[in-house]
Amino acid sequence: MEFLLLPGLYALQNNIERLKEDHEKAKYLAERINANPNLEIDMNAVQTNILLFHPKNISVDEGLKQCKEKGLLVSVGKIDLIRAITHLDVSFDEIKKSADIIDEVFA
Repeated sequence: MEFLLLPGLYALQNNIERLKEDHEKAKYLAERINANPNLEIDMNAVQTNILLFHPKNISVDEGLKQCKEKGLLVSVGKIDLIRAITHLDVSFDEIKKSADIIDEVFA
């Protein structure tokens, strides 16, 4: 199980100052998701760079498929939830584009 902790340990030792940026990206994306009437997100749960949201107008599987077709990779979070994660390899411009894709898919 130790090997599972190594990426997190590395991040804490080498990228702690960057975490704030990832959380700002997640907050921006969460606010965009929250503004979409066809999506539900618990804004109080947005504490890290991991977002979980519920589509109201299409299934999770269909949402994942359409997002992927447009170049956005998101995954299943929990039952009926989609998971999006921000991290250092994703720029703020890419987060904005991701939000645009989400708005388009879940219009």
